Amino acid sequence: MAHCNTLYHQLFIPELRNVFSRIVKKHKGDKGVRELTCWNHFLVMLFAQMTGRVSLRDTAAGYNAARKRLYHLGAKPVIYNTLAHANKTRPWQMYRDLAVELYKLCCDKRPEQKRFKFKSELFIMDATVISLCLSLYPWAKFRTKKGAVKMHTLLDFNGTLPAFVVITDGKTHDSHTAWDPPVEPGSIVVFDRAYLDYALLYHYHAKGIFFVTRLKKNSCWQRVGSRKANRKKGVTCDQDIRITGTSAHKYPETLRRIRFRAEDGNVYEFLTNRFDLAAATIADIYKARWDIETFFKWIKQNLKIKSYLGTSENAVFSQIWIAICAYLMLSYHKFISKSRLALSRIVSLIQLYIFSNHSLHDLLHEKWKSKPELFPDSHQLALEGF
Repeated sequence: MAHCNTLYHQLFIPELRNVFSRIVKKHKGDKGVRELTCWNHFLVMLFAQMTGRVSLRDTAAGYNAARKRLYHLGAKPVIYNTLAHANKTRPWQMYRDLAVELYKLCCDKRPEQKRFKFKSELFIMDATVISLCLSLYPWAKFRTKKGAVKMHTLLDFNGTLPAFVVITDGKTHDSHTAWDPPVEPGSIVVFDRAYLDYALLYHYHAKGIFFVTRLKKNSCWQRVGSRKANRKKGVTCDQDIRITGTSAHKYPETLRRIRFRAEDGNVYEFLTNRFDLAAATIADIYKARWDIETFFKWIKQNLKIKSYLGTSENAVFSQIWIAICAYLMLSYHKFISKSRLALSRIVSLIQLYIFSNHSLHDLLHEKWKSKPELFPDSHQLALEGF
């Protein structure tokens, strides 16, 4: 019988081990380590993400239960106390750098998006608050009786991939981490009104980055020109405007204001520095912002970023970044296999078969459902008279 590694082993991209080794060396993660290497630590915590372990003891017990299948992973059984110490001391920046490398690998394998015809890269920016118990996480003070961290995310629309993530305390305003997104000139960034700072918008404009956002009701502006509105597509107004009042000096150039009536009757006013696209396309671009809300909902429901296996800041940040790595690894295999399964379905299958010898490719296409006949007709015995 041909040898087939465990499903967990098949999740690891061939070049991932070498990339991780370089990152560990850069951060001196294995300096002074005797037993639990950074690679083994990553394997255990990724196992917790993929299988939804409820505690650190549960993680160690579940991982050690497959001790005979850890050899091909380059791993060993773990001790609970050693694992707890690693969560507290291993630099979380290693897993951030690993997520950056995984994102690059995913970009090379993802299919091209067909929703929009323009060639510009589209990114969605937003942040989500992850609540924490203040008595257990006193370093994450958010409100008087509530703790939280905030995950600021720049989502690549093509592939729904987190291109840039910053984790801060819950008090940090959304726009504070938005000044230098890693996007090329000519790209489009879409965000909600929480980021409507005219100095920030002009900073994007000066760098050659296009933006789409919503106009606040109390904004002061004056019309300098108009375009014909396509009311059949919901566009009721398409104007060139200039900001006036106290914010006029922050954005001295012309902007485009679009009023759009959705099918449900709600009216939206969009603000952009992109003048060549149709007004209805600008409305569709802002509608695509919903993808990041879906991403936040998915990662909170399917991976472990709402409950934690450690109480230190380092443990929490490490777990969030490993969750992002897990999401990117799943996306990579979905891309290369061209699987039509939803990521949530893929996670549930991996939870069931993680240390089995199933083929990952067959699992992603659910070929394991077609079971061979146990007794083919050609070999089945027949009794006389039946």
